[in-house]
Amino acid sequence: IMKKIFIATVAFFSLAAVNNAQAQTGLSFSIKGTPAVTWMNNSNDRDNNATDFNPMFGASFGIGAGYEFNKKLGVELDALYSLQGSSFKTAGVESKQKVNYVKIAPMFTYTIPTSGIVSIVGKVGPQLNILTDSKLTDKDGNSITKDMNDQYESVTFGGVANIGAQFQLSKSLFLTTGLRYDMDFTNAENKDFGEYPAGRNTTLNSTAGLEVGLKVKL
Repeated sequence: IMKKIFIATVAFFSLAAVNNAQAQTGLSFSIKGTPAVTWMNNSNDRDNNATDFNPMFGASFGIGAGYEFNKKLGVELDALYSLQGSSFKTAGVESKQKVNYVKIAPMFTYTIPTSGIVSIVGKVGPQLNILTDSKLTDKDGNSITKDMNDQYESVTFGGVANIGAQFQLSKSLFLTTGLRYDMDFTNAENKDFGEYPAGRNTTLNSTAGLEVGLKVKL
């Protein structure tokens, strides 16, 4: 379902490009951060009555570069470092599985100017996630197992969507805000790791949060 929504949204932005003939271009650079809720979704884990799996708080931060073809349609490339994972509780003891990624996200952007200095901005695109480190900690963040990279795929692929408001602070400076959601389409776990049970279903990373940033338009 998520893949179909992603394809339909990309098609919408492509049609908007054909129908929009306004010719105002512009290059921009941005910094951004996102406090987020993150989780690792696996149906086997959800059905495991002995362990209670829950989302955990995380964050991402990084930079972006964009180009506007006209007043409405553009593209953007984000490079983010993301702290994410999932928490779980067994026999009353809470632990956290942390998996951190560098995320590369090329996106279509569509801007709807409103009155005054405010615009509505939507973004959608694919996302490449490169694993940097993973570890198991207690609820306070103390390491239990420091290096678990062999249990996870080094690269995953997914999609990202973002919708929010952009506020013009000066001629070239903008405050950007947006509800950001991303989801993997490929398995986060390394199936070749021998300790996973046979027949274990796919584990998909997801994050959702409020992105806030500053954008400078050249």
